[in-house]
Amino acid sequence: MKYFFLFFFSLLFLSSLAPPSLGIGISPPKLYMTYEEGKVVPLDIYIINNGNSHDVSMYKQGWLAQYVSLSEKNFSFNKENYHMIHAVFKMPPYNTITEYGPQRFYIGAHDIVKSSGTISASAAIKMWVSVDIPFPGKYAVLHSLLVKNINQGENATASITIANRGTNDLTNARLKISLINFDGDSIDETTFHDVSIKVDTNKTFEHLFKTDEDTSGIYYAQANFFYDDNTSLKKSTTFFIGSTDVILTNYTPFLRKGIINKINLTLQSIWGSPLKNVRLSIVSQGKTTPLPALDLNPFEKRVVEGFIELPKLSDNITALNATLHMSIPVTDETLFEKDIPLQFQLFSKPEKEHPLSFSTITILFILSSLLLVILAINVFLFAGKKRESSSKEKKRKKEKRKNSSSKKSK
Repeated sequence: MKYFFLFFFSLLFLSSLAPPSLGIGISPPKLYMTYEEGKVVPLDIYIINNGNSHDVSMYKQGWLAQYVSLSEKNFSFNKENYHMIHAVFKMPPYNTITEYGPQRFYIGAHDIVKSSGTISASAAIKMWVSVDIPFPGKYAVLHSLLVKNINQGENATASITIANRGTNDLTNARLKISLINFDGDSIDETTFHDVSIKVDTNKTFEHLFKTDEDTSGIYYAQANFFYDDNTSLKKSTTFFIGSTDVILTNYTPFLRKGIINKINLTLQSIWGSPLKNVRLSIVSQGKTTPLPALDLNPFEKRVVEGFIELPKLSDNITALNATLHMSIPVTDETLFEKDIPLQFQLFSKPEKEHPLSFSTITILFILSSLLLVILAINVFLFAGKKRESSSKEKKRKKEKRKNSSSKKSK
């Protein structure tokens, strides 16, 4: 115990020798730019003194950093709390580049704060610059495919932006956008032919799909872009045609007989306004089991937990049919009620499981090992004390015999 207190007070003493504060900042923290061969880009970087910093050294990282020059490699803060570094980035020749797409390099600062004691501390900060380098030849990038959620009876607009990030123009390309229902069937599609996109430009394509007669639910939009004879790209997204409705997207399919089962139901609102106090219950074998009511934001997905108690059914009953009943308030006075069929697979006995998990076994093994170590130490200490006691006893008897012999000789 005395060693612990010695270590503790030593740590407090050493901590008192450290400087009260230190740290530096950098601005701007990040930059984005597009590659242009031979272009010279000046960068003004501010190093900010946030604490007790004095001497600062600059550094660079990344394969593009070799094309960056700094006005200073080392400096000291003066009375001002900031220092400006002038950097110049000259973009390399394209034929020397072997990596394409967004490429980063870093410019950073590192300071060392020396104290009068035995402790010194340091801090470092860096910014990054992302350079989008075009790929050789023809290279297209599909940005986000967007389809806004709509209410039933409205038409849906799909839009997608395609960027040419290659060194050659995209010509004679083709774009196909399809709408697909929840069952995987295509309900509508459109095709843009003879698409051309020049180097380092973007083009956005939009189309209004006639969906005013489609039912509410989850739908998919998929864009396929074909160019350069054998190259194709694909982008997809989901959207909702909404109504005052809630759909079941997933639920626990297995139950065990004779116990109380926990079930999870994943529900999805397909209405563009909040739904409050949606009431749920499961009806099975004439028994109604209420589930927690819930509030749903527009198009929100939620998991509801509930419990079903199953009696001891005969072994030949392997499935159970049930109904999920929902009461959805449309207005303060109107309820929309719907029933969704459920089917559960039944098991008579739980699967045999190891009584202890792997983590529990590991913990028990560690604890038992520690106990064995402690026991061994105690046995060792006890044996040592016993040997010491035996040695003292032998010494005492030896002195006693010696004293007796000296008395007899007298």
